[in-house]
Amino acid sequence: MADYNTGYIAKRRNLSGVFFETALPNEYLVEIGTRKVKPILGGRRFRLFKKFLRVPGSVETLYFQTDNANQDFQGIGVEGYASWRIDPDHPEVAIATLDFFDEDKPMSDTNLKLTTICVEAVRHVIANMSIEDALKKKDEIGDDLKRQLKKFEDRWGILFDQVGIKKVSIMSEKLFEDLQSEYRDQLRLNVAITRIKTDREIAGKENITREETQTDQMETDQKLLLIASDNENTIARDKLEKEQIIAEQARIIEEEQYRRAAEFTTEQQDKEYAAKMQEQQLKAELQELESGVLSNERELESTRGDIAERKLEILKIRRIIEQSFSESQLS
Repeated sequence: MADYNTGYIAKRRNLSGVFFETALPNEYLVEIGTRKVKPILGGRRFRLFKKFLRVPGSVETLYFQTDNANQDFQGIGVEGYASWRIDPDHPEVAIATLDFFDEDKPMSDTNLKLTTICVEAVRHVIANMSIEDALKKKDEIGDDLKRQLKKFEDRWGILFDQVGIKKVSIMSEKLFEDLQSEYRDQLRLNVAITRIKTDREIAGKENITREETQTDQMETDQKLLLIASDNENTIARDKLEKEQIIAEQARIIEEEQYRRAAEFTTEQQDKEYAAKMQEQQLKAELQELESGVLSNERELESTRGDIAERKLEILKIRRIIEQSFSESQLS
């Protein structure tokens, strides 16, 4: 808080001038001595012969700690906090109601008052609660505290943004130990009861599980017998189907072999017939050739005879001509 105040004062002094008074952006500037309060946030006023009040408009957070006696007259410690600020819609109410005239710490007096109010409000809440409720219901304590502080908002011109309880503790060590002992004893008792219930449930579930297991085993054995029977029938059926398939394949193979043998025999017969026909054709052609050769030989002989006859005729003609020529020469 000291560092904050030192920085705040330094900023304020930097804004001080001879003729004008200037406020920080989050600070209200109020002229002192006027009938009507007119705060200006971050404003600037002419300074000559006038005095001004500076009021921070930023959020303030106060912390409080108190010892309380609950409904059983047991000591309970509570630590909490409250964040508040001046109502920006009606800052004149706070400036007219509260004390901000400490130049170094303008919010200290208001924080002190609000701290006292928070302490008293918490004591009032704790006084009507048991130790167990006080330890478990910190949020409810904070909400109740905020409701009690609500009535000061309109009256003082401020707003509470957040109110909370940080810690609730038992002040008496003996009482704390007794509560812890009672809690531990109750916890052990609950654990023992829970263990007994758990053992019973486990035993019951084991019996149920055992019966279900036996039933499941019987059903499983029956299912296995049925499955084994079905498997045997399936194996026999598959075997018969495979034998039928093998027999059918053997029949197809035999038919294919017989067909190929018949085709081969037919093909051989066709080839032998074709060979015989070709042989007969060749013999016929050979006979024709031989007949042709004989006929040609006869024609050749006849031609030779004709040629010989013609040669004889030519010789006769030559002789006649020679005789004729010789006689003409002689005469």
